[in-house]
Formats: sequence, structure tokens, C-alpha cells
Amino acid sequence: MLLSFLTLFGCAVEVLQVPIARQDTSPIYRQDRPLYVGSLDVLAFRDPILIRAWKLSLASVIKSKRIFRDVQLLPGKKSEMNGDFYIIDVTVKPEFKTRFNWIATFPAVFPFTGYWPVQIKKGSYSVRLAFTIKDKSDKMIFSKSIIFHESEKVHLYGFYRTSRFEDMIERTNLEVMESCASSIESFFIH
Repeated sequence: MLLSFLTLFGCAVEVLQVPIARQDTSPIYRQDRPLYVGSLDVLAFRDPILIRAWKLSLASVIKSKRIFRDVQLLPGKKSEMNGDFYIIDVTVKPEFKTRFNWIATFPAVFPFTGYWPVQIKKGSYSVRLAFTIKDKSDKMIFSKSIIFHESEKVHLYGFYRTSRFEDMIERTNLEVMESCASSIESFFIH
């Protein structure tokens, strides 16, 4: 009975894949003002640890473009922010959908529960990143929305193999962050 339950529902794909933060200590930059990462809302989850990971990852991607003097998380007190600065507020909406080719996959449910290797699973992922940059006086300077789509397919043991989908999600999240940083770069530099 337990084997049937596990086979039917398989392993879930985590949509929480956050790209690894980069380390960049180069003193070269184009804007003399710092950028603070303010609110970041990920509409799929509310875990503060994962949201902080998203913030750190986004900050490192923007920092790697060397646009601003510094890119860091918004401090808790306004008194800690000196001089002129920018604040970026971000909303991320990830969406992951899967479907099985049940004609080929059904023998894995019955009669060969857990043994039938052909379990064709297709996953599609889209992520929408909308951001707004404001100056010290809370005046909007720049705003943009970016959408990326990606899909992946697994032919064998689709109930259990989730790493290809999770790698795709992490790669797509990194691409949308890179696109965000490039948009900011082209706005402030060109």
C-alpha cells in the first residue's frame, strides 16, 4: 500500500531553487550611490530564510555588474543610510507545472507499480520578476517587469527524478536575475 502511494505521488519538485551568491570585491563602479535591496516578495512562499537568500543572490548579481558603489540589503534603521542612495523593491512570481504522458506511464501505476521505468514527465517553469528603483526621496526612477520560460522533459523514472527540473528552475532564476541586472545597467549607464 505504501509503495503504491509513493509511486502515485512520487517526489515533489522544489520551486525554491535560489542561484548561488557571487563574491565580487572590485572597487570599480559607475554610480557613486549605493543600491539597497528593499522588499523582495516571492509569491510562491513566505519563508524569511529563503527570501533572504533571494535578496543576497540578487544583490550579488547586480553587484557583479559594477554599476553602484555598493549593493547591500536595506538596513533596519534609516539612520544607517547616509548620503544619496537607491532602493530596489522586487516581486518574483515563480510558477511550475508538470504533466505526465499517462499512456506510456500508466504501467508504472498498475500492474508494475514502482518497476516500470518509462515515466514520461514534462515540466514547464515560468518566472516573472518585477522591480522598481526609487531614490532617497522615494521617487520612482526606473521600473520594469521581466518574464522567462523554460521547460524540461524526463523519460525514465519521472516519478522520482526531480534534479533536472530543479536545475532548470535554478538556471531560469539566475537568467531572470541577470536580465534584471542588465536592464538596470543599461538604464543607468546608457
